Amino acid sequence: MKWPAPDRVRTVAVVRLSSLGDVVLCEPVVRALSARYPAAEVTFVTRAAYHAVFDAHPNVRAVLTLEAARVEDYDLVVDLHARWETRRWARGARRRVTWQKRDLIDLLGAVLRQPIRARAGQADGQSARMVLDLELPLPEGGLGARLMPPNPSLPAVHGILLPGAKWSTKRWPLARWIEVGTLLTERGRASIAMGGPGDEAALDALQAAGVPTLPADLSLRDAATLLAGARWVVGHDSGLTHLSAALGRPTVVVFGPTRASRWAPIGPHVRVVSRGLTCSPCSDFGQRPCPLERRICLDDLPARPVVDALLALTSVSGRSEEIAEPME
Repeated sequence: MKWPAPDRVRTVAVVRLSSLGDVVLCEPVVRALSARYPAAEVTFVTRAAYHAVFDAHPNVRAVLTLEAARVEDYDLVVDLHARWETRRWARGARRRVTWQKRDLIDLLGAVLRQPIRARAGQADGQSARMVLDLELPLPEGGLGARLMPPNPSLPAVHGILLPGAKWSTKRWPLARWIEVGTLLTERGRASIAMGGPGDEAALDALQAAGVPTLPADLSLRDAATLLAGARWVVGHDSGLTHLSAALGRPTVVVFGPTRASRWAPIGPHVRVVSRGLTCSPCSDFGQRPCPLERRICLDDLPARPVVDALLALTSVSGRSEEIAEPME
């Protein structure tokens, strides 16, 4: 990878349009680019719905939509999306670097509906792949996404359950979420449930079972503020769960059909719970229906291992507060 010299770059645009989890996972690349070009101003280009992810980031000068950003304003464009609309927008860039999520073998596998393969002997996580493929320096602070909380002084006063996910195949049965809420309440750790658009049915079911819930139409900024004030979070492989981990919250992630080594948040404050079956992963993002008669990866995963993982995580050094500090 041939990068322009630091004295040739004063403005950088990093492009990733969606989705929430993928946008969060770009954060280590932003830090790595800032280390390579310390004098450059970085703009993050994404959809308006995700602006709250980077608008308080110390290495990002501005967050813009693709429509509002002018490619001629940037000495360097780093396209982490690599789809037709970002490629078309970046055609006039003075210097452009594009990251391809899939290589030729992966593209052939996609035709056969196979997940992106793990690379033997190499880091498998999405953030690690981007940094390594782009031949960027390892960012200070590591490869885990690190975001500023919207309100750094907000006290950690509650736990949050995140029962939603974009794809239904990644969702743990609601009965398990209700059981987790009950078990935690019995241990003096009452929780509230939160989600986004499309999670209304799950939130209604939890509310009916006695777990307090928040509205599903919260803005991303409000959701981030609530997550930043959480004593702990339990969620699926979802965007809000990635946001929680990036904000430094103790986070337990329930994995089923997707590969934890690729998609799980990174950090000492994260624990992954899965059955580790040989049939997983059966898809990259959970969009593929389970090929078996039932989802044994999630339907047969009991609540207690998730609760035990959370209790162990939040009792480190005798504390039930935060374990990893968010970015300074």
